[in-house]
Order: sequence, then structure tokens, then C-alpha cells
Amino acid sequence: MPCPTHNPKYDIKSIFARRLRVWRKSRRLPLKKVARELGLSISGLSQWERGLVFPTADNISLIACYTKLPPCHFFCPEYCEQTEGKLKRN
Repeated sequence: MPCPTHNPKYDIKSIFARRLRVWRKSRRLPLKKVARELGLSISGLSQWERGLVFPTADNISLIACYTKLPPCHFFCPEYCEQTEGKLKRN
């Protein structure tokens, strides 16, 4: 049952979908190419990017490996960037 105060800003599927699409589009990668390289159907990747379907943990790991970004980048980029900055300084 959805939360009565549901806000897409805090919905994990929406956050992930938005971040994945922004990553792909910022690199001008066609959906078809990314789907093929990940071994996915175009419709499957499109559903992730639209927040209709949430990837499994294994697929999140696959995306992290493909993008060379930690999984936290797709869920909480601000925290992830702060953590990476601390690790790089130490």
C-alpha cells in the first residue's frame, strides 16, 4: 500500500530511474546500445528508466560495473560523493 504522503522525490524507484536515465543521456548513449551491452531487452531497460520495474540486486551490481560508478550513485548521489571525497582524501 503506498504511503499517503507519497512523494516521488523520496521514492527509491523514481530516484534510481531518474539517475540511470540522466547517466545514459549525459553520455549520449542510445537506449538500444546500453541494453545490448548489459544483455537486456530495450523494453526492460526502458522500464527501469521509467521507474516501472526495479532491477534486482544482481542487475544493480551489473549497472554499477558497466557505469564504473558505485551503486550509491543511483540512490543517494550526494552521500556517495561525500563518502568518495573522504576516501580519496585519506
